[in-house]
Amino acid sequence: MTSQNVELKDWEKQAIQELMTQMQDPEQSLEDARIEDEFGGEVEAGYIKDHQLGKFLSDPAAFCEHQRLKAIVFWGLRQLLMECDLGAGLSAASASGKQLLDERLQQPSLDIQQQLMAILDEDLSSSRDIPLSESAQASLKQVIQTVLSDEDWETISAAAAQSLQQHLKAVVCLPQTA
Repeated sequence: MTSQNVELKDWEKQAIQELMTQMQDPEQSLEDARIEDEFGGEVEAGYIKDHQLGKFLSDPAAFCEHQRLKAIVFWGLRQLLMECDLGAGLSAASASGKQLLDERLQQPSLDIQQQLMAILDEDLSSSRDIPLSESAQASLKQVIQTVLSDEDWETISAAAAQSLQQHLKAVVCLPQTA
C-alpha cells in the first residue's frame, strides 16, 4: 500500500483536528450519548464505527461534513416533531423519522442538495455555540417537510401513536397487546 501526500485546506485540517479532539473528550462523549438517548437511538455522533472507518480515512473532511449534516438534519426533525407536542410518542416518532430521512436523503434532488449545503456552510462558518439562523432553520424545516412524503408522515404518526398507547397502558396497568 502506498501513501499519497494529499494537501488539505486549512479548514479541512481544522475540521479533522476538531473531530479528533471531540473524540478524545469524555464530556463530549457524554453529550453525544445524551443526544443519542434524546433521539431514541443512534445518531452516529460519537466514535467512528469500524464499518465507517474506511470512509473517514479516504476523505476525513467530507466524512466529517457528512456526519455534521446528518446531525443537523436529525436535530431539525427533532425540533419539528417537538412542535407537534407528541409527549411519550416523541422518541418513537424521532426514530421512525430518522430512518425515513436517512432513506430519502440517499439520493436527494439537486435543489435539496443545494439547500442542505447552504445550511451546512452556514453551520460550519459559525461557532458551535451559535445556533443556526432563523432563515437556515426555516430552510431546514422546509427540506424535511419536502423530503418526507405524506405516507412517511403517516408512518411517523403511527409510530408516535403506538408508543403513546403503550405508554398509557403501562401507566394505567392495562394489558399490553402486540
